[in-house]
Amino acid sequence: MKRNGKIELLRFIFCMGVLFFHIDKYLLHAPVYNLGPIKLSFFHHGAMGVEFFFLVSGFFMARSVYRQLSAGSIELADKSVAKNSLMFMKKKYFSIFPQHLVAFAISFVAYTLLNKTGIISTVLNLFKSIPNIFLFQMSGAMLKNPNHLEWYISAMLLVMAIIYPILLKHYYKYTRYIGPIIALFLLGFCQATTNKLTGVYDWAGIAYKSMLRAFAEITLGTTAFEISRYLSKIEFSKAKKWLFTLIELVFLGVSLFYIVSTVKASFEIIELSMLFVVVIIAMSPITIKPDICDNKLCYFLGSYSLPIYLAQCAAIYLCEAYFMEQRMIIKIAVCCAFTAVFAVIVKLLGDLLKKKVFDKI
Repeated sequence: MKRNGKIELLRFIFCMGVLFFHIDKYLLHAPVYNLGPIKLSFFHHGAMGVEFFFLVSGFFMARSVYRQLSAGSIELADKSVAKNSLMFMKKKYFSIFPQHLVAFAISFVAYTLLNKTGIISTVLNLFKSIPNIFLFQMSGAMLKNPNHLEWYISAMLLVMAIIYPILLKHYYKYTRYIGPIIALFLLGFCQATTNKLTGVYDWAGIAYKSMLRAFAEITLGTTAFEISRYLSKIEFSKAKKWLFTLIELVFLGVSLFYIVSTVKASFEIIELSMLFVVVIIAMSPITIKPDICDNKLCYFLGSYSLPIYLAQCAAIYLCEAYFMEQRMIIKIAVCCAFTAVFAVIVKLLGDLLKKKVFDKI
């Protein structure tokens, strides 16, 4: 299946935004820079990159379901839906788990170095990390979370496990009507209770708020696919393609500006709306030169977005342990260097582990 170069490039860009956000949060606490009426900070809203990842995950899941339904390759009896859902989740889980396992091992070592724990405490921490190791910590079963930035992976997998069988049985009802309404109410709940979308461990009565956020945004991703599929069937004039290109660039530019600005977090829902539109347009052949990013460089950068995300926690731990007294630029450079090295290890060893072990399961 052909990869979308725009999405691969955006994966990398938003992944780096998340990395810089965490560098600021844990290492820098960078000052605000006043540029007249504009106030900037070091990736103050970089966490919004996760919203992009959730949208794209929902998009690709819906595309997978639609193609199977269109080809008539799946049965919709209850047993068949359960079987197909399990097969999808197995494939998704094993595509991530090998790299996650390598990243967890590196992060656990870095976490142990940072906290200088003894042998008994280290063994106990490893035992408590079982939910993190198997990526079900966001169910609420969280004891110890050494690679705590993997909450996004856990939330994504748990939400997909719920939505996928619904799509198999009720694809059009869910993507066109039920899903968007559910997403609206869930996002509204997050906004009303905490005045923002981001935040991971706020408890919402039955689940972490971030789980509700993941459910809503992955659902919006499925609707984004359905809209993109509709737009892709229309032959637009050159003028309209220029208009879509302009909308894509403006919305992306505003989204990136928001990430480095100090605009209030209450505007995150507006940022999400713009990212929703960006994903739809980027995944549809409705712009001038829609394949402009279909090249090896963008594919390469996209392939490292997950390893970078998984590896950054270990890099931050090491910087916290050994480089906190250094100047801001040194901490940024060292953390990025550690992340790059760990990301290469995560990708190479993870891909090897997948090929030698998990592809045979």
